[in-house]
Amino acid sequence: MKCHETESIMHAYLDDDIDGYPYQEFLEHIKTCHKCKKHFEELKITERLLKQLPMVSTPPDFVQKLMQQLPQKESKTRIKRWLVKYPVVVAASIFLLLFSISLVTYMEQDNELKIVTTDQAKLIVKGNEVIVPEGKKIIGDLIIENGNLKINGEVKGNVTVINGDILMANASQVDGHTKQIDRLYEWIWYNLKNLWTKIPPYFIGG
Repeated sequence: MKCHETESIMHAYLDDDIDGYPYQEFLEHIKTCHKCKKHFEELKITERLLKQLPMVSTPPDFVQKLMQQLPQKESKTRIKRWLVKYPVVVAASIFLLLFSISLVTYMEQDNELKIVTTDQAKLIVKGNEVIVPEGKKIIGDLIIENGNLKINGEVKGNVTVINGDILMANASQVDGHTKQIDRLYEWIWYNLKNLWTKIPPYFIGG
């Protein structure tokens, strides 16, 4: 299996639609391809975090109100011809409106510090900074959201920081991988893919 063939399988896995894809062949590939394995793990982390975000749904009368904004003097036949002639323009306009609504909702969310670990009792929290004290070992993965992580001790697992920085003396303090994520960029990527499915099918030729 080639690296470029794995992208569709990764997204099919995240969409719970893996049937029909050579998933076992994909698993064999990522056992030896560090690049694809790392990308797959990043996508899974992003998917897990994004599931915590509220999904924005359009009002039931959204399409009706949109149609009412079209010129009233135009005949229905002419409007229909216009929609058929410029389906991409109409679809893109609706998409941008939906995306803008979602982006405003996202920006209004709180920036509360979130910590995911099985060893939280060993951590010290000062404001938006989480500290692994010297001499302490965190067993398992550690995820920090909306805060900075300072590692003076050790982490026996992977470290992921979303919307924050990782501070440590040397890489040997973490047994696994370290990853910093700008959640806004990942969130935009996710919604660019999913908001398109919210556009009424008759606007995109369905």
